[in-house]
Amino acid sequence: MSCDLSVEDLVAYVHGEVEPSRKGAITAHLEQCLACQGSYQELQQTRRLLAAWTDEEPSAKLVFLPPRSSVRHWKKLGWRLSLAAAASLVILALGHSQIEYGHGQLRLQLSLSDTPAVQDSLGTPLTRAEFLQAQIQLAAMVQQAVQTVQSQQRQNLEQALQISQTQQRRQLEQALTSFAVELDKQRQEDLQAVSQGLQVIDWSTADRFTRTEGLLQQLLITAVDQ
Repeated sequence: MSCDLSVEDLVAYVHGEVEPSRKGAITAHLEQCLACQGSYQELQQTRRLLAAWTDEEPSAKLVFLPPRSSVRHWKKLGWRLSLAAAASLVILALGHSQIEYGHGQLRLQLSLSDTPAVQDSLGTPLTRAEFLQAQIQLAAMVQQAVQTVQSQQRQNLEQALQISQTQQRRQLEQALTSFAVELDKQRQEDLQAVSQGLQVIDWSTADRFTRTEGLLQQLLITAVDQ
């Protein structure tokens, strides 16, 4: 507010806690000051909204889940919550938000503001330059959060690819080792078969030589006798 009426006095007036000596002056001021009228209406809407909320009794059957021990899960959840909170701040900072409650429904209205200055909750004016600077800072925070999430996703993907490549390389090495063992076993069996075949051939040749030698000796003996 750009007048002498403080936020504390206006809040006390809304809740009926203002001093009787100041109540009349505040009422007269609200009838003349448009800015304070808008703030008064917003506080009234917020008060009605809070008064409409009811406490819900918890269910009779409560189920307690054990906390997750995964640090990575909490890191991912923390980044997502931070990103969502930053995005919400940007949306609220870019426009003028208005909350209304009526007929059992909650309505949130966002609209761009063309006013040259915005006031904070303490009554201190916020200039357009400061407002734009806050928007730039929020946008930078969101951009940094998005880049951090993207970087984490790239790291997770690279780690998954490295694990997959290592597993494939290990499987290939195991297959090659098994093939080499099987090939050596087959080679040993082939060599053994060839060796056995050569031994049979040697035995057959030696037998033929022995029989031929015996025939020659008989021929020589017969020739000598004649």
